[in-house]
Amino acid sequence: MILPRRFLPFYLALGLVFFSVIPGGAAANVRRRVPILWTTTTPAQPYVIALVGDAKTHALLDTGASDHVFSLSFAHAAGLPTVAIHAQGVDHGAGALALRGLVHVTSRIEGWGPLDASLSTPKDGLAYAVAVVHDRFRELGLGAFVSPQRLVTRGHAVVIDLQKSELVELPAGELRSYLDGHRGRALFTGSAEACKHGTGARAGITWTTDALIEGHAARLLVDTGAASGDLFRDSPVGRAIQTRGHADASIVTARGPIAASRVDGLTLRLGDLQFHNLRWDVVPAQGAPVCRYDGVLGINVLRNCVVAFDGTAISGRCTEPPGAPEPNVAGESPAQKRQFAHKKQAVTAPQTKRPTKPPNEQGRTPKMRP
Repeated sequence: MILPRRFLPFYLALGLVFFSVIPGGAAANVRRRVPILWTTTTPAQPYVIALVGDAKTHALLDTGASDHVFSLSFAHAAGLPTVAIHAQGVDHGAGALALRGLVHVTSRIEGWGPLDASLSTPKDGLAYAVAVVHDRFRELGLGAFVSPQRLVTRGHAVVIDLQKSELVELPAGELRSYLDGHRGRALFTGSAEACKHGTGARAGITWTTDALIEGHAARLLVDTGAASGDLFRDSPVGRAIQTRGHADASIVTARGPIAASRVDGLTLRLGDLQFHNLRWDVVPAQGAPVCRYDGVLGINVLRNCVVAFDGTAISGRCTEPPGAPEPNVAGESPAQKRQFAHKKQAVTAPQTKRPTKPPNEQGRTPKMRP
């Protein structure tokens, strides 16, 4: 994460009109929709195509970020103008990062529309934040980090539909119907809280939620920009589980790799969902100063989820992870369930196994904080 600090701090934790019918739900008037693409890392991470002028790059969809950020290497390669600003950043390992402002340009998501700039400069008006990030992100083709919650406009909701690999905007009043048309259970059950970064109209927001990790209470930052979950070493839950970890692991932050203690085989309870056999890192890091949380909830858990923002709340659904208990269906006996499962297996088998790409080194997205 990178946390820029200035007079108005903000936090960054490193189209066309459609009409669609949602299975199981009412029709939704989708105003904008663009495909979500995936990196070749393990686990894969979601990104969209961003443009600054005519320069194109991959932009990570990072809900752990309270603002949009571009990498300095991308700005230099594209010949984009940057200026000094009164701001600095802190990455996920609490290392200081130099920030600059990207000025006299407009940026947009391809097929979606413009990205708002939010940093003030003395002479050049509003600017986009620019940070020096580790070469790992350049190697992955990631030159920008987009905060999806910053895309929300009045009266509308923005949905990161990771089940269908789509970024969607629709009227806020139709969001519940859209979510009801997706498989799975509720991701948040009233425990989510907003963290406001800065003041005024350009303030950014990130979201945290309550969870149980091995039975220990934890408050986690919802962070699609993180490759995996982690816990802060000095948090109560981090202290409780770090003795089970092996200390030969590392994660890549904006400034570079930092040591981590990796713990395998964890159980996570989140909303109406339960996840088993998870890998989690315990790191020497800290959260944003504007709110308290114990770590981050990464894409390794959120990969099969739908996460939505409407400006005032966060909501979502996730498909059941393998091995989770099935919800009871009224009127359906255990024998009927077994019969249905047998028929489903008979219809879908045999299947041809697709070739898989060899996994690349796992990367960690930078999180930015003001």
